Amino acid sequence: MADFPIKTIFMGTPAITLPAFEALIKDKRFDIVAAYTQPDRPVGRHAEPMPTPVKVHAQKYDIPVYQPLKISDTTVEQIKVINPDLIVVFAYSAIIPKDILDIPQYGCVNIHPSLLPKHRGPSPITNAIEAGDEVTGVTYMLMDDKIDHGPIIKQYTYNITSEHTGGQLTEELTGFGARNLVNVLVDYIEGKISPTPQDHKKATHSKLLKREHGKINWGLPADEIERKIRAYNPWPGTYCMWGDKKLKIISAKVGSCDQRLEPGQVQDGVVGTGKGNIQPIQVQLEGKKPMQMNEFINGNQDFENTKLN
Repeated sequence: MADFPIKTIFMGTPAITLPAFEALIKDKRFDIVAAYTQPDRPVGRHAEPMPTPVKVHAQKYDIPVYQPLKISDTTVEQIKVINPDLIVVFAYSAIIPKDILDIPQYGCVNIHPSLLPKHRGPSPITNAIEAGDEVTGVTYMLMDDKIDHGPIIKQYTYNITSEHTGGQLTEELTGFGARNLVNVLVDYIEGKISPTPQDHKKATHSKLLKREHGKINWGLPADEIERKIRAYNPWPGTYCMWGDKKLKIISAKVGSCDQRLEPGQVQDGVVGTGKGNIQPIQVQLEGKKPMQMNEFINGNQDFENTKLN
């Protein structure tokens, strides 16, 4: 029988991890003895150091916070002294070495927003939308020394709609994952769930997204471009070039197939692609505010019958 409360370390960094962090803090079966997060980073024009959301949240509850620039032997020894029963990891943004994974008796449990082994890596939610998946989910896994490779404790599925953006699905999935977290951990700790190895032959991988990945290739089919526009909203965003200016495509839909346009050709507010057309809904010209497509065309009469690159 498990000896509750479980002495727990939480490792995470961005705001999306806070629902899971809060769920652990509020449940008295878990004693959060420390939070590990990334160092404060300079933000804004004056480059003032900004604490991570996890740091701010931990300090609100007087939870000790550790922010190593990198995980070193010092960090390993530090965690050995803390001697946690469990480490819960969610978007920590650093590789956790085996020396740490081996410390807690219940191991390190990672929350991953995909149905592993599908979409391993840093951008699983974006990847799922861009790939046209109709179903994704949350995986709770026992970490090993490879990325998103360890045995699965529990998975829950979640439907992707044709309206989901990357931001919307992230918010929904992280909340969904937080709601199920405590029950999964308790069942695992009490031995009601046995972790199951992944089928590594079925693994797919997502890349770390950068701004340049948002460049639209109008030679692709319209449905692929539309999914990318949704998937990359809000980060890293999608864009193309109109002459020498960057034009962000914030939202769009697949247009009518009646018009046969060359890839990138603009006509009646519709853009041609490699197969079908895209109808932008909201756009933002470099240096300007976001606006609806009809407003943009009204203010830029020379946009019609041009070509986007």
